[in-house]
Amino acid sequence: MSSSNEKGKDSLRCMEVRGGHGAVANFFKRPGLYVWIWGESQRDTKLEGGDVHYISSCASGRITRMLMSDIGGTEDLFADVADRMRDLLKRNINVIAQNSAVRQMSANLSSASNEGGFASTLLCTYFSPLRSFTICNAGHPPPLLYRSTTNQWHILSSQTQSEQSQDVCPSGNVTPSEYQSLKLTLEIGDMVLNYSNALTECRLNNGQTLGVEGLRKFAKRLNQSYNSESALEELVSQIRSEHRDNLRNEDTTVMLCKVTQSRVPMRDNFLAPFRLARRSVSDRTSL
Repeated sequence: MSSSNEKGKDSLRCMEVRGGHGAVANFFKRPGLYVWIWGESQRDTKLEGGDVHYISSCASGRITRMLMSDIGGTEDLFADVADRMRDLLKRNINVIAQNSAVRQMSANLSSASNEGGFASTLLCTYFSPLRSFTICNAGHPPPLLYRSTTNQWHILSSQTQSEQSQDVCPSGNVTPSEYQSLKLTLEIGDMVLNYSNALTECRLNNGQTLGVEGLRKFAKRLNQSYNSESALEELVSQIRSEHRDNLRNEDTTVMLCKVTQSRVPMRDNFLAPFRLARRSVSDRTSL
């Protein structure tokens, strides 16, 4: 398992997986997508587990895949599940459809359950040529969607994965009703906000729990023209200031994706076949 202590604008190379556990405040410019990731760790992984996050790029940059997971259990179990989640991104780094990654994710959740732990996970894939955004949510709070045409934030609802059994069989601590899948077609300026449940468990200054609806109201401040690299830090700071106990005892991870007009650089288009060939040779050598 890798640990993340990163801050600021960063680059994600083709065929690379980035992320891990720990404090992070990164801003990635991907082909057709801006990605902000903010995270803070408050818990001792030896006792309780915590959050992990990963982001990957395919050989050309067209496929950006993101994963967030809240893992509970011993230190060894936490490290094992985190490494498995990172590995599934590596294995599927050049695959547009995320069906295979979802099946591997389900196996990881089942394994964590069998070993006495638990894990909830959110897996997302953005394919820039079609502006398609695919989500599989296994126990995480529902993502929020901003539509630039209406200037409105929405709580995403989706079909349960039990209605799409060709993709995965839910198991472990995540019930079929919590296992959800959704595919969106996004437009320029649209945004998707993913987050751990530490945010929705925060309280307002009147003592009421924030909840998903309360977070949606805060998210309205991330409007269409918001391009600040510190977008999530400011959002989290506003929520933290609502109540003295907010975000003091749990890991927090927030991921914001915004669709842009940028395209895959010509250089990456040209080099993609060579990267794939080099990856293939490397895989055979490691056998």
